[in-house]
Amino acid sequence: MCFLHMVRQDLSPLVRGMSRYAGSDTLAVATVAFLALAGATAALASFLNQEQAIRFVLFAAGGLVVIAATPIGNPATPVAVTALHTLGGLAFYLGTVGAMFFSPSSAADRLLSWMAAVVLSLFFGGAIGVPGLRLVVGLLQRGLFTLIVAWMLKRAIR
Repeated sequence: MCFLHMVRQDLSPLVRGMSRYAGSDTLAVATVAFLALAGATAALASFLNQEQAIRFVLFAAGGLVVIAATPIGNPATPVAVTALHTLGGLAFYLGTVGAMFFSPSSAADRLLSWMAAVVLSLFFGGAIGVPGLRLVVGLLQRGLFTLIVAWMLKRAIR
């Protein structure tokens, strides 16, 4: 994603979501990035020992596959594609944050889970147009991704 930030400077990281990188010249790179994250999310299931958490991460990985299959980075994206992409995003976010809460955890893990839940709520608010939040929806999404990836790394390294 850092590479995409540098290449697509026409997209504001504050306001625009990361899925917008899946268009024009960066479609292939963005698609590979989403599929790689889907693979890493699915692989995380092998590091979890709580059945509900495993289901949540597999649901999240499936959501990422849907995101990769329904790019919305072009202005003329059909409404049906955008709707499917949004459902994939919901699956990813709710799946990963759900897994964070269902995994056995330390105090630090619980703090990370609650931080992700708060940022997810703010991100959803920005996505539906809540004044103030909509101006930083891209930043909220990137913050949420950072928390999720930090949790995934923490779980995999244990």
